[in-house]
Amino acid sequence: MNPKWQKINPVELIRMSEKTSQAEFAEKLGFNSKDNYRNHMTRFTKRIIGKINEIYGVDITEEIIIYLHHEIRKFKKQNKELRKYLKNLKSSDNDVIDVADIISDM
Repeated sequence: MNPKWQKINPVELIRMSEKTSQAEFAEKLGFNSKDNYRNHMTRFTKRIIGKINEIYGVDITEEIIIYLHHEIRKFKKQNKELRKYLKNLKSSDNDVIDVADIISDM
C-alpha cells in the first residue's frame, strides 16, 4: 500500500476509486442505508470485508491492518503531545487548570 494512502480508510478508498457516493456504494454492497454502511465501514466488520471480497475479488485485510497501525501511531503521537502540553500547563504558576483554556490553546 502506498504510504500516502495509509491515511484513508481502505473501504472508502475502494468507494472513491468507483467514483460513487456512500449511499450508492452502500446499496451496491447490499446495505440498507448509508448509516448502516458507515457503521460496518468504521468497524471493519466481517460482513463488509466479505462483501468487498465477493464483489471486487479483493481481500483488504492487509490494507485494514496497515490503516489501523497508522491510526494507532497517529493517536499515540497526539496523546504524547497532549501529555506534554498538560505537564507544561501544570508546571506553570496556575494552580487550577481550566479545560476551556486547554481547548482554546489547541
